[in-house]
Amino acid sequence: MIFLLITSKNISRVKIFYIFQKNIFLSAQFQTIEYLVFMTLVFGVGSVGLIYIGLIKAARIDVKSIGWSLEHFGRNFALGIVGFLGGLIVLFLFFITGGISELTIDTQLDINIWVLILSIIMGFAIAAWIEQSLMLGYLQPLLINKYGYWKGIFLQSLAWPLSHIGWFTTWQDFLMGFIFGSLFGVLKGRNNTLVPGTLAHGSFWVLTSIITT
Repeated sequence: MIFLLITSKNISRVKIFYIFQKNIFLSAQFQTIEYLVFMTLVFGVGSVGLIYIGLIKAARIDVKSIGWSLEHFGRNFALGIVGFLGGLIVLFLFFITGGISELTIDTQLDINIWVLILSIIMGFAIAAWIEQSLMLGYLQPLLINKYGYWKGIFLQSLAWPLSHIGWFTTWQDFLMGFIFGSLFGVLKGRNNTLVPGTLAHGSFWVLTSIITT
């Protein structure tokens, strides 16, 4: 997620911000008060600043129009499971090919309840909610309306990893980001619902946070 405008003068500060974010999430510091402060900051900037003030107030867009609706929840829940399984396949392929060198599987699976709670909050209330709303709910429909269905999804998929600059640091990271952007884009599709992508996105966050070290 990009919450700061990137210019030639502040690229280094943006990258430091992302390194801070990534290191806290993937380290033992995940269990400290600093992470709670970090999550509060991200939620405030993303939800209040970008979504509420930026989309709802300034652009006068209601949340239902960008895809937040419980209609056909059963079908969308099933699509979310399919998307989650697809994400697992992608992650597995990157692991066995050496595409992810920074993470290792925790074979003991000693799940800390505190880490699990924070993972659920971070995965669903922050990462999925904010990114799905902005990238899939707002940006993708604009691109589809201008360039057509498949080209619009493709362009959104290109924008997805670019919005994670700093968090993504290798070409494998950007490739995986493009694949996930494509997956979420297809799940959003013409159904105008963010439920499947959000379920897949949040669940993937939770799983990877508790099985990796």
